[in-house]
Amino acid sequence: SLNGLSGQRVRFFIDDIPIDYLGEAYRLNNLPVNLIDRITIYKGVVPVRLGADALGGAINIVTKSTYGSFIDASYGYGSFNSHRFALNAQYRNDSTGLTIRPKAFYNFSNNNYIMRDVEIYINKKWEVKDVRRFHDDYTSTSAMIEGGYTYVKWADELLLGLAVSEVHKEQQQDFYGNPLGEVYSEETNKTFSLRYSKSELLNNKLEVKFFTVYNQVDYLGVDTSSNRYNWLGEIMRTVNDNTAEVINQKTAFEYKQKTFMYRAFTKYDLSKKNSLEFSYVGYNISRQGENRLNKEDAEPFRSPNKLTKNVTGIAYTTDLLKSKLKTTIALKHYGFQIQTKNAKVLQDGSRIIEDIEVQESYLGYLIASRYFFKPNLFVKASFEKGYRLPEPIEILGDGLSVYANPELQPESTNNFNLGAQFKPSFKKKKMKIAFNYFVRDVKNYIYRQAFVRGSRHKNIYKVLIHGFEFSINYKLNERLDISGNITKQNVLNNQKYVAGTNKKNRVYRDQLPNTPKLFSNVNISYKLIKREKKHNASLYYRLNFVDEFYLGYESIAKGSEKNIIPTQVIQSLGATIILRKEKLSLSFECSNIFNSLAFDNFNFQKPGRAFSVKIRCYLNKS
Repeated sequence: SLNGLSGQRVRFFIDDIPIDYLGEAYRLNNLPVNLIDRITIYKGVVPVRLGADALGGAINIVTKSTYGSFIDASYGYGSFNSHRFALNAQYRNDSTGLTIRPKAFYNFSNNNYIMRDVEIYINKKWEVKDVRRFHDDYTSTSAMIEGGYTYVKWADELLLGLAVSEVHKEQQQDFYGNPLGEVYSEETNKTFSLRYSKSELLNNKLEVKFFTVYNQVDYLGVDTSSNRYNWLGEIMRTVNDNTAEVINQKTAFEYKQKTFMYRAFTKYDLSKKNSLEFSYVGYNISRQGENRLNKEDAEPFRSPNKLTKNVTGIAYTTDLLKSKLKTTIALKHYGFQIQTKNAKVLQDGSRIIEDIEVQESYLGYLIASRYFFKPNLFVKASFEKGYRLPEPIEILGDGLSVYANPELQPESTNNFNLGAQFKPSFKKKKMKIAFNYFVRDVKNYIYRQAFVRGSRHKNIYKVLIHGFEFSINYKLNERLDISGNITKQNVLNNQKYVAGTNKKNRVYRDQLPNTPKLFSNVNISYKLIKREKKHNASLYYRLNFVDEFYLGYESIAKGSEKNIIPTQVIQSLGATIILRKEKLSLSFECSNIFNSLAFDNFNFQKPGRAFSVKIRCYLNKS
């Protein structure tokens, strides 16, 4: 959650390349930490260079880049039979710049953790028991290789890439929290990429970047069981009709989704204090599929569904008042086109498929300024008129538990941010204090709601978001590092009347469901041995706090404990030992050390206390 917005409104990138459209294998939880050099977080206004239609912010994962050759391998094992393997390597010829980068990772877990105080219907009565999850295996495997040239006169990098990934995911429960025993999905992913970048052209004034990605996802979702399970993993009954565990009819749904992405970025320094940036990002997405068990002609997805998006941006940045004031002004154009089909059921029970074609464009703009009162004190403010175009999962669903909604509208927002940062100095001690106030006035807010026996995405015409965040970082003698943050946010349904009527909306100015108002984090790390020694060790402590919030709208949910997601305080401890001049390291962690109850935003229990150990080997040629 960034500044009151979360989910698809926060975009993820790897080295400026958007990963939202590349399938399950490229989710953040699958990426090995070995690949990552640093993570840059943009709150509020997202730079034009990323070319994103984000409303809440962006997270850019920057991978390691070096002149030398190296091998970085790790293996970790943890609770719930969890395995993580990662390999990241590079060979580079110093004289020619020829570079080969192989990467691979493997993740597996049974996810068979204990869920506490679960209601189970046994022997014709309800009982409360602790149960172990029994159908929640997750596997992701990926292998990729890039080859080309890096750090040569005519290119900072020119790399051609190929990646193949597979994901197998069992589904333990439906959107309502009911246990499932046989539903699963599989995904195979092939990705081809080409990227080129060069800076310091035209007397160090011009920078250019280009990438293109072709991605194909083959997806299969299976929901064909007639068995109905309880939380003990027992078959309670077997139905004789055509209904499955999640879907109203038995489904073996498969689709093929092809995505072609391309991006061009240029930056030109008009002078030492003035620059101009241009960015264009385009997406062409097509999906075609069918339910193998349904032979009706009136079935969506059998004809290709097409979604086209593009974001064009131009920005001007200037430094004034002896570089104390830095201001960026930008324009963004958003293009959106969809060709899809929608299934409608008539009064006589028959079903027809209607064609839907929508083509729209929007113009957004932003202005952002930062002013330094002193080198260690600045204030910043920004305003943005932005848009977010719906994602394939939101419009087309997944054919299994997320239903399609081709009539979904793009989100638009007026974003305002005001913040300050102060770095007081105390000899060897370092401190950074930051504060930010934010307001988001959103139209056609997209949210996920229960629908039939699954869920789908819908629009709320008006949502008002406002709040603040405060953070502090403190370092002492390069050994002790303490950081903390707190966020208070109000995410309110701002639709005064029920759509199309004069009837007052009963949840007007209510906090949106599944959305906490208050959360915070504390992190403490301590280095035991000084950096210049051959060996090193460090300890860390982490605390996550989320105040109680509601599964439904607050005014409706009050009075029922089932609708309350309780206050959560999760604490974790870990240690890392570094040996042989950073060539070998061992890490240990105990997460949720007090085995506290933990939940996600939909009140599904997350794991309690868990242990993990990891060994990592790093060999390099300087």
